[in-house]
Amino acid sequence: MTQHLDASRRLAPGLATPIVWSGFEIGIAVPYPAISIERDFGYVPHHPAAEPTIFTIPRRTSDLPGTFTSALYAVRPDRGYFELLPAGQVTVECGWLHALHPHAGRRDRYLILSEAQIPRVKEALVEFASQPPCK
Repeated sequence: MTQHLDASRRLAPGLATPIVWSGFEIGIAVPYPAISIERDFGYVPHHPAAEPTIFTIPRRTSDLPGTFTSALYAVRPDRGYFELLPAGQVTVECGWLHALHPHAGRRDRYLILSEAQIPRVKEALVEFASQPPCK
């Protein structure tokens, strides 16, 4: 979002479909284990998720893009990995913050994560993200 702030600010209110947002706080709460990046993505020489991360992060943990948590919710929305805030309108603030303003009848939802959910989410992310494709 920070690279295209103006586009993000126009996009958020103008989308016609319901959107579930995964904010930066979830990426901070569930850092992707660097050891998985180093060990689990070697089934191809240049893995698109692992390669840029290996060169830009400390070796202990990584905050992979929020697309991983968004994808987890998209494929398993009913598994209790996350809770949802009541519907509202998301706005882009400060370049990278999303704010959900409660508003009945609006389409946006926002993922939230409890401390108890973090281990399950991290385990599921590693399991899904590191699986080689079927041949």
